[in-house]
Amino acid sequence: MKFLEATNKELSLYHDALSLLGIPETDTTTFAAATYTRYVNAWYQRMVFYIWRSSGMWQFDDSTATTFPEATTTLVAGQEDYTIPSGGLDVREVYVMNSGGDYQKLRKINPFAIGYARDEYYETDSMPAEYYLEGNSIIIKPAPAAANVTLALGLKIILDRNVTLFAVGDTTKEPGFIAQFHRVLSLGAAYDFARAHNMVTKVATIKPDLDMMVREVEEYFSRRSKGGKNNIRPNLISSI
Repeated sequence: MKFLEATNKELSLYHDALSLLGIPETDTTTFAAATYTRYVNAWYQRMVFYIWRSSGMWQFDDSTATTFPEATTTLVAGQEDYTIPSGGLDVREVYVMNSGGDYQKLRKINPFAIGYARDEYYETDSMPAEYYLEGNSIIIKPAPAAANVTLALGLKIILDRNVTLFAVGDTTKEPGFIAQFHRVLSLGAAYDFARAHNMVTKVATIKPDLDMMVREVEEYFSRRSKGGKNNIRPNLISSI
């Protein structure tokens, strides 16, 4: 669904939020677009983090403990291509734990500056020293050798908490996760509006649907991550 589709209202998350609140679709004053945008962006950031957290491959830090969230996962000997769940958070830094149990920061490189076939760059497995982002993947070079690294929770990434947020003028822009769950944003925005305006009945009717969809999001991405190959797949164009 679109963020705010004025022509085809049946495709508009904004008009869905109005409908949930019992506000006529022609009334764009009671629940103004600017307020809607603020509520949607808060839920957008929240849902992206829920998606990441739901992956069984990654363990997250307490969000109150650091400025930027961290995620860790297990290294696989000989594997250089690793994944995070979709959602649009940026990778800021990458670390690998050495055999002594200490995380070492990898240097980000430009793959186009390598100068020859990338699969021939650091062909021998060892302690990773560099990484680059290619398409939908993080590639660490060289691939880890079991003797040089600690495999369990041996890969750590520092994430940028922000996503590409909506602006009031983003009439046809869509959320950066799968379409089946776009409505969680209109439900969340309507719920926040109803709470702010003491619409007790609307709060009571919207909350069960919102809670159910949040659970469905977490369950879906949790199941999808099982047995999956590690590839970064953010859906937002500007994410990496």
